[in-house]
Amino acid sequence: MASISSDNTNLVIFELCDKKHLVKNFVKELYELGKTCGELGKKGTIDHVKECFTYAIAQNKGESVNLADTLRQIPDHLFGNHKNCGEWCESDRVHAVQLKDPKLYDASSKIFEKYAQNANKFSIAASSQPNESVNNMVAYKSEKDICLSQSESCDFKVASEVCVKNDGEQSILEIEKN
Repeated sequence: MASISSDNTNLVIFELCDKKHLVKNFVKELYELGKTCGELGKKGTIDHVKECFTYAIAQNKGESVNLADTLRQIPDHLFGNHKNCGEWCESDRVHAVQLKDPKLYDASSKIFEKYAQNANKFSIAASSQPNESVNNMVAYKSEKDICLSQSESCDFKVASEVCVKNDGEQSILEIEKN
């Protein structure tokens, strides 16, 4: 997504992150951290941290400042300090995950801070899933043993798959009829 001023001199490019890949990379960092911090190895702990992370993204869609604040609150939440938690935390109930290792707190705070500093990139919660779906559809219809990427045949196959994606299989029947 880009923003251009009226005199066309200031081009600002906004880099967006795909939610699925974002969460995957976040969990990967947790597993790396878990190699040195045993508390993350307890059953359900990483799943709970992932749930907090994805909940923060879902609840703050389009609100990068709120998302950054919420991400910064999660380490405190995981370590039983709920005074800074927002509405998302039910501080009056007993939480399933209560971490205690100070080294883990410092390391997890750094991870959450990194994501909080980049909250503007993924507060939109974009998804590349529809694009990947169309790419798979085109690849399925294309021949695998020869390159047709520069041919009219390829153009037609891509266009027909876009029509199928947008309008369903009946679009092919309409094209044949016409």
